[in-house]
Formats: sequence, structure tokens, C-alpha cells
Amino acid sequence: MSRSPLSTRIVDFVCIAFAVFTLCCHGVVAAGGTLTTLIGVTAAAGVVALGLRLALGAGDSLGALHPQPQSRSRSESQPESERISPFEPETEPETEPETEPETECDGGEARTRSAAPEPAAASDTWTRLYSLLAFALPVAGAWVALSLGASENKLPLWWGWVLVTSGAAFLVLRPLPWRTRAPAPRAQDPARSASLEFGLFALALLCAGIALVAHRPDVDDSFYLNLAVGAVDRLSWPLLSGDTLHGIEGIPLHLSVYKLHSYELFNAVLSRISGLPAIVCFHIVSTAVGAALVPLAFAALWRQLTPRQWLWGVAATLLVLVAAGETHRSYGNFSFVRMWQGKAIALYVFLPLVHAYAIRFALEPGRRNALLLAAAQVAALGCSASLVWVAPAGAAIALASALALRPHSLRTFALGLSTSSYLVIAGLAVKASMSSVPAMARAFDPAAELGKALEVTLGSDALLIVSLGAILCAWACWPAGLARRYAIAFPLAVGALLLNPYFADFVHRHLTGPSYWRAMWALPVPVLLALVLTAPVRIQGPGLRRLAGPALCLALLLGFAAFVPNYSTLSPKNRVSLKLPQLKIDSLAWNVARVLSESVPARARVVVPHRIARWLTTFHDHPYPLVVGAYLNHAESQLAAGELDLRRSMTSLVSGQSQDPATSAEEFERGLAHFDIAAVSLRKTGQTSALRPLLQSSGFERTLDGDSFEIWLRR
Repeated sequence: MSRSPLSTRIVDFVCIAFAVFTLCCHGVVAAGGTLTTLIGVTAAAGVVALGLRLALGAGDSLGALHPQPQSRSRSESQPESERISPFEPETEPETEPETEPETECDGGEARTRSAAPEPAAASDTWTRLYSLLAFALPVAGAWVALSLGASENKLPLWWGWVLVTSGAAFLVLRPLPWRTRAPAPRAQDPARSASLEFGLFALALLCAGIALVAHRPDVDDSFYLNLAVGAVDRLSWPLLSGDTLHGIEGIPLHLSVYKLHSYELFNAVLSRISGLPAIVCFHIVSTAVGAALVPLAFAALWRQLTPRQWLWGVAATLLVLVAAGETHRSYGNFSFVRMWQGKAIALYVFLPLVHAYAIRFALEPGRRNALLLAAAQVAALGCSASLVWVAPAGAAIALASALALRPHSLRTFALGLSTSSYLVIAGLAVKASMSSVPAMARAFDPAAELGKALEVTLGSDALLIVSLGAILCAWACWPAGLARRYAIAFPLAVGALLLNPYFADFVHRHLTGPSYWRAMWALPVPVLLALVLTAPVRIQGPGLRRLAGPALCLALLLGFAAFVPNYSTLSPKNRVSLKLPQLKIDSLAWNVARVLSESVPARARVVVPHRIARWLTTFHDHPYPLVVGAYLNHAESQLAAGELDLRRSMTSLVSGQSQDPATSAEEFERGLAHFDIAAVSLRKTGQTSALRPLLQSSGFERTLDGDSFEIWLRR
């Protein structure tokens, strides 16, 4: 057995290593351990894992779960790259005749196992019907996307979506009338060469560079970075046991689901061992490494879907992620411009690996593939708690896309589903510890939630229409095989279940919570778009015709980037600035927070505007602001009566956002003594100017008088 490419071995190692670290985090957090405990447990787990690796040997295969795993076809009568028509039947080379010859077909995917004659009339009739349906369905999908995608009422769109994808599934999966069984999908060995591997690593370096130079500060850093800061600063505290934003004893994390996170604790370990500030570990180290892993992870998936043209698929997916920055929550805005956060790494490193490993397990159900599939899901969970349901859903759909409609496939499917057991148990445990999510209003428009989800992630202009077209028609752009099955299975399953308007209340209550739009995370729209954009690369021929496919593909890619999204993720319209690698911060607010943090004792209480509070919590041994975003709302019942209102009132006043400045000023004077405030930062507005005499009379002195903010310290 030939050794896997270096890129494959890298992502396999990262996947298993981070999954082991995530399991260590969960164990230490559950046991009430500290960061020091986590470092020791992780080191011990690494030693044990290395010992097991040496004991079991370094071979690629660790044995099979299935008694007769499906093998990859290494010689084919006609390579996929030479098939031009997307509706051309796919045949396998003939094998030795069996006792009972049979031929199998999967909606045009013919698998010949003997030379037995076929009924010519029936074959001709079915071929004509198949060709008619294969032409009509993508046309219908394009009409649904174009005509119904832009309409405000998305219910007809959803019905068209389900009908088109159901018809495509029936067309591809149904055996011919004269057959009794549909075959297993075929897999090809991916193309391998030094130039392809070099090109992949060049893309990895390019992605790391883009992520480092693109600066789009994100307010969620106030919480996510603080998880690492708190772990490093409070070495004697149990990990993730309480709030480290406000310095209030006995207040838990605002959502217990964050106890499933390990990515922030990984950066805490990195900060503790290296001595680097946590924000540097996030914004520089993790950003570069995470971005470099994105093309390697997508390569694992594309090697399964389009083995001959996988590098084109990787490049097209990356271009889609960079080009489409149309909305704040677009697929692109969760990628390179946000790569230091766990959500981005979960969606674009570990989730593609979940899909790739699920397909690999379906084709070759062995212990190693089962281990990788389970590890990818655990690693994804450690990066974002939302993956507690997205990863198992992706694994199940990818498994189904690569299995034949045969009884023995149910066993493989069940074994594949069992790799999600840890996430299911973890999700149920966390859900039981959280208050129930209120149901949606019963009198809601069945299509409203679908419309919001599409608009939030795809916008409302050309990108929405083109993306819907790819969702409904990508399957028709490739010949029979894994790419076609994948492009049918995900739109059908996600559309019929997660994005079903009539199931919106259930999905909201039990999976997504208030962020129903995250159901779109289960649908790999960038991959589906890439399948459409790279379809021409299959064109082959002598002379100049050999260049026609790549040239047309490049034209489609450039045309998409130039004319479809309103602006790219790297555009100033997307609140992105391009500059040398540095911290991804709001420079003005961060510098004020730095001066304030250096001017008062560690963990002193301060009153600062919302804009300053978001960055103050990213400093080690930072002073405690009264309010940071909405992260204290959950604890109102655990605070003294009226305390949260007083904190909000004082913070709104120094932010220049008070609804009743006169009353707030009276409360502000009382709060200065009540909270023993050490420093105050004012945003310069007409509303805050009235606070200066009050601060002077209360014993404060102005030490910073900037263009936008002031700092007042208690004498």
C-alpha cells in the first residue's frame, strides 16, 4: 500500500491530536481541574497515544470493521476526466463471469459484471426517459432559483427545492426497470504528483498570508479571548467554571454549552507555555496555522469527490470563500477574515474532514477510517458548540451519499453513525443543564425562517440566486459518481429536514437555538458552487482543445468573483483593512483599554463605554468593567436587586447612550461608591460632559484626554 500524501497525513494527525486534546479538556473541566492539570493530562495522553502508535505499527490501515470492505478501482476503462457530458452513463470494466451473471445500474451508472444480453427495447426506452429527465430537472432547478429565489415568499421556493432534489435523487439512485439492485458508488484513486502537492501547499501559504493581512475586528473576542485569558490568569481556578469578564464571584458562564469548547483552552495552553499574550496566540499563531489547514482539509474532501481534478476544486472553494463577503454572516465572513475564532476552524477545517472521512468510511469501513471520522467530529465540537449537531448531520448525509441502496449498507451506515455517539451524549448532557429555549410564536409564517436564513448567509441579490442555482443544479454538472451523489444528498437532506419551514420550530428548540440561520452551516454551499464553476475542467481533447476546459473554468471563476457578490470578504465595504500581520483590533478602543489596564491595579472595577469594555477583557490581569455586551444578562437573578440595572445605566451614560441622562447621573454618583470604582472612561459626547464636575467632586482626576475618549483615575 502506497503511503498517503504529506497533506493527507498532516490533516489526519491534526484531527486526531486535537480530538485527543478536546477529550482531555472535557475530562479536566468535568473534574474541576485547572489549566496546569490540563497541561499535565494532555502531555500524558500524548505519551500514551505515541506508545499505542508505535505498538500498533505505522501502517496506513489498522484493520477492517466490515468483513469485505469495498475497494477502490485502480484501473478504469474511461477516466472521469475524459467524460464530457454530465449525463453520460458510467460503466466499470468487465470482470470474470459469475455463476449468476448480473448487471447493476444506478440511474445511468452501469456496473457490468458479465456479458449477459439486455432487453434492447427496454434499454432504449429508459435511456430516452433518463436523458429527458436529466435535462429537465436542472432546467427546472435553474427556473426555481431564478424565479422564486428573489421572491419575498420563500415557501414556493422550498417546495421547488425539495421537488427538484427529490427528482434528482430518484433519477440517480433508482435502478433500471430490468435490474433488481443498485450498485455501490465507485471511487477512483486521486491524481498524485509532486506538482499537485506543491500547488496545494502554495495555496496553504497563500491562505495563511490572506488571514494574517486581513483585519476585520470582531466584538465576540471580548468573550472568546477572555476564556483563554481567564484560564491563564486564574491558575488556581477550575477551568470554565465561572465568569471571568466581570469579576463577580459565583457567576457561571452565560451558557454552559461553552464548557464543550477546547479551542480557547488550546490557546490558553499555548500562551502559558510560550509566554505570549493570549491575543497574540489567537490573532497570529492560530490564525496562520488554521488558515493553512483550510486547503489541506478541503483537499481531503475533493480527492473523494473529483479525484482527477481535486486541486481545481480546492482552489475554486477558496475563491468562493474569499469572493463572497456580502453579509456579516456569509460563508466567507466565517473563513479567513475570522480565522482566529473557533467557528471558522470548525467550519472550514474539521467539517470538510467530517465529510471526507464519512465518504471514506462508507467506501472502506475500517477501524482507521472510523477513528478518523469520530476524531473529526470531536475536534469540530471543541472548536464550536454549534457543531454538536452540525457535525453528526454532515457525517450522516455524507455517509448516505456514498452508500448503495443495499441491505448490507445499513450495517455500514449504522457503524458510521455510531462515530457520532460522543457528540450526541455531550449535546444531550449540555441541553439538560440549560434552560429550555422558548418556542417560536405559533402564528408564524412557515417560510419566514427559511427566508431569514437565506438572506443572512447569502444576501438578497445575485449571490443568492447563483447560490440557489448551484444548490439545485450542481449535481447535473458532473457525471455519475461521488460528486453527483454528494451534490444531491446535502441539498435534499438539509432542505427537507433542517430548512423545512414546517420543522422550523423543532429545529429552533432542539438544535440551533435562537440562531436558526445556522442551519445553513449543514449545507456546503461553497463546495456546491465550486462544483459548478469547475465542471468545464473535465473537457479533454487533442491540441488546443485540451486548454479549452481550464480556460473556461478560469473564466467562470473570474466572472463569479467579479460580477456575482456585491463585494468580497477583503473589501473595505466588508469592514476589512489590509495591512501587515498584527493584532486584529479596533486600534483606538484597544489603546484606550491598554492605557486603562496599565493605570489601575489588576482586577479593579472600572466604568467604561461598551466599545472599550469589549477589548479590556482581552488583556491579562485586566480590570473588570461593569458590563460587557450581554454576557451578564443570564445572571440577573443571582445579583442583588437592581444591581444589573445600575451597571447598565452607568455604562450607557459613559457611552453617551443613556435614555435619561439626569436620572442616570444621580445613579452614576451612587454607583461610584457602591462598586468602589477605580477608574472611569468617558466617550466624548454632549451627554458625558456633565459627568466631569461629578467625577472631580468624587475624587477622580483626568489622566487621558484624547480626541474620542477620556480616562479619569481615582486620586
